[in-house]
Amino acid sequence: MSSGPEGFGAPPTPRRRAVRLQTSRDARAFLGKIINGVYRDEMSPGKASRIGYLLGIFLRSIEIEELAQREAEKEVKQVLPEEVAARLRRAMREASDLVPGPPGESDGT
Repeated sequence: MSSGPEGFGAPPTPRRRAVRLQTSRDARAFLGKIINGVYRDEMSPGKASRIGYLLGIFLRSIEIEELAQREAEKEVKQVLPEEVAARLRRAMREASDLVPGPPGESDGT
């Protein structure tokens, strides 16, 4: 059995796999594991509380990101129609310059 640095102390703690959280679904699944760990006395309630606090921060960051994305999409929807309308007006003006007037009208020559 391996011991700590230079042969002293307790054996090194085995490394745990990193928890990969990317979505609220990931956080919910991880929270379920934490709750079960406390229920089975595999984790202290204090540690679970600290992890729960961090999960709350993670979930709030997801909410903020989603809210910002929805707001940006609203802005695009509001700005885009005006931009499209301006392009359409410009194209209509350019097209009207190419079309001759009604017969009988003098073009000033």
